[in-house]
Amino acid sequence: MMFCIFEGNLGNDPISGQTTQGTEFSNFSMAVKDDNREQDPTWIDFVAYNNVAKAINQYVKKGHELLVRDCKPRKREFDDKNGTHHVKYEFIVNKVKFRNNRGKQEEVTDDVPFQSDDSPSEATKIKI
Repeated sequence: MMFCIFEGNLGNDPISGQTTQGTEFSNFSMAVKDDNREQDPTWIDFVAYNNVAKAINQYVKKGHELLVRDCKPRKREFDDKNGTHHVKYEFIVNKVKFRNNRGKQEEVTDDVPFQSDDSPSEATKIKI
């Protein structure tokens, strides 16, 4: 399992909703760069659930800076209405830290921790 930390800015307002089981979620994309500031940013998709989703849906908007931690990758495959097969990679967020306009940092942690067999073991950091 890979442990990732991403720092960047939201490209659009988060998309919120509820699963069929009633769990709140938030989907968002974030522009991240490595230390080479001359490169174009990489866009990464994220999904958050429960407490993290509630905080993101309530306080975060397009352009806000986030630090996403303790996330795990997920691969989804689906067919669209035209029958075209798609593969999507995204990260499931367990912790997020964001700043308000006054520079104050807030951290929110999901109330459902990773299972013991999902524990992160490697560290990768990407920042802007």
